[in-house]
Amino acid sequence: NLIYGRFLYVDDLVTDASRRGGQWGARLLQGLERVARAAGCAQLVLDTGLANARAQRFYFRAGLYTGALRFQKMLGGG
Repeated sequence: NLIYGRFLYVDDLVTDASRRGGQWGARLLQGLERVARAAGCAQLVLDTGLANARAQRFYFRAGLYTGALRFQKMLGGG
């Protein structure tokens, strides 16, 4: 994947429901940003589902923005 240059990709950023509101998600993002900067990454990239409005609001508040819309097609099989 060369679209972003050197980047840190986060597949799943999850905070246990009982821990939400305790700034754990923000702490995780801050830690990931430090790791990415130390590794010389130009970007921190993550995905979330279109229906996950709560996560999207959180990411916007954390300073992330939408830079793309990913399309996919299920092909069946394994």
